[in-house]
Amino acid sequence: MLSVQVTAGALIFLAILLLILPLQWVLAVLVAAIFHELCHGVAVLLCGGCIKSIIISGRGAVMESTPLSVGKESICALAGPVGSLLLLLLARWMPRTAICGVIHGLYNLLPLFPLDGGRILRGLIHGIFSPPLAERVFLWSQRVIAFLIVMGCALLSFRVGLVAVIALILVFWRRWRENTLAKRAIWRYNRESTTKEVRL
Repeated sequence: MLSVQVTAGALIFLAILLLILPLQWVLAVLVAAIFHELCHGVAVLLCGGCIKSIIISGRGAVMESTPLSVGKESICALAGPVGSLLLLLLARWMPRTAICGVIHGLYNLLPLFPLDGGRILRGLIHGIFSPPLAERVFLWSQRVIAFLIVMGCALLSFRVGLVAVIALILVFWRRWRENTLAKRAIWRYNRESTTKEVRL
């Protein structure tokens, strides 16, 4: 049975949005986020998985499903950003939602775990290398990518000011908060099997 949990953090985040943004933009953010998660959910179902729970927190939504193969997990991870970017097709009728969808999609495509882009990169690496080596390659790739993003934002801050620094803090805050999740056993591919519990 599917369980849905909404944390206090999600309600606080929604309250902050209502305080700082006009209602039309808050609705656009919510529609874009819901559509993003629906795309993940449809992809999981089409790949033969089953959604067990959805947790909505201040950091976003976490969808827990039954185990999927590396390839299927990558497809499910890619489905969310692709759906978000497809909202651009509605720009003529829903411009705010389209803008929020594109921003959400591009942000989630950053190749940093636990973002969707990081999941896709992890799936590709595990498809190329054996599990023990793949884990090391993935961890080093995350360090290199994080370093490049930090350097890029530092250089960009000279042109756009604090905007780049704020963006950098937001990206790494989420990554830092979920770093312990990334180290859990469910994320590590077994030597004999590539199936595991999946969170999107």
